[in-house]
Amino acid sequence: MALIQMQATSDGGPIVQRVQYNATTGRWHRIERTQQSDGGWDNERHELREGFKMAVDFGNVKVGWINFNTGGAPSYVLVTQGENFPQKPDNAHKQGAQLLVHLSKDGGLRQLSFNSQSVNVAFNELHDAYLSAPEAASGKIPVVQFDGTEERITKGKDANGKPVSSTNYKPIFKIVQWIDRLPEFGERTVPPPGGHAATSGGNGAARPAAPQTTTPARPVAAAPQRSSVQQRVAQLPQEPVGMSDQDIEDDIPF
Repeated sequence: MALIQMQATSDGGPIVQRVQYNATTGRWHRIERTQQSDGGWDNERHELREGFKMAVDFGNVKVGWINFNTGGAPSYVLVTQGENFPQKPDNAHKQGAQLLVHLSKDGGLRQLSFNSQSVNVAFNELHDAYLSAPEAASGKIPVVQFDGTEERITKGKDANGKPVSSTNYKPIFKIVQWIDRLPEFGERTVPPPGGHAATSGGNGAARPAAPQTTTPARPVAAAPQRSSVQQRVAQLPQEPVGMSDQDIEDDIPF
């Protein structure tokens, strides 16, 4: 399947450029990864300002456990949404998700991964709004506008039992448009609400996905019932606030 905004990796395989959200600053960046003459890689960061838009693909969502703090490539243990949730590898992995988005203004296809509680909550609300929309049942996907942040202060205790607090920023999303699912998103593995998964915009059964372990125009409002993403992503264990990786998607160092 054809994808846009792709580059060849050092082993000849394609990669999809990334977009990142930092919950401790409330800022978005698109990351342009380019290979240097010496074979190394350089990440060029471009900030995305409030009001930017992106098409969000809920047709191919992976959920599970992510560790960005490996000192190298992130570690992902993920399954397609709706499959049995994988076992937590260790305490360094945080519950999160991975999906594809398409940025407006030539930003192109991007991969978004996150394990921050603040982002989990925001996407749970967005997913609930998606599930309740008749447009989603017809196979369309939402175009979402970033409308600023909401400050969230968490209080707890550090490893020594001392009271601490942290401030993080939950992104605010607003659905501004519905569009047909883009071919660039590839095969649909998660069906639309009440439907069946399809391949690249057509109808058909989805192929089961095995767990992956790798080291490489309406305001959004929560629906009364909890969605499967909410059940699997938002129910994060309560951990000491002093663990800084609880609420941040760290810069990926490769």
